[in-house]
Amino acid sequence: MAEVNPMTEILSLTHLNLADITHLAGGYSPDSKYVVANTDDEECASFDLQLAPLKTPYIKKWVYDDDSIQRYQRLLDEGFRLEHTTKTCLWVLQ
Repeated sequence: MAEVNPMTEILSLTHLNLADITHLAGGYSPDSKYVVANTDDEECASFDLQLAPLKTPYIKKWVYDDDSIQRYQRLLDEGFRLEHTTKTCLWVLQ
């Protein structure tokens, strides 16, 4: 999750539209990934995560349509919250 500066204002969306959701949650493009190394024997099981660069960024884009907007709006109407800053979007279960 993105680091939130204590002075960053977190806003709630109560009504969704295609432009807002595409802007806030249209996709991502990381330039690194976590590589998992694990050890397992009779006495101990452990794993280690190491951040490793990707040769080329992975690009993931989500496409929304009217049906998905209506489905997400129903979640908001049922008490879920969609919080955002100017750069980050996250769902909050209540």
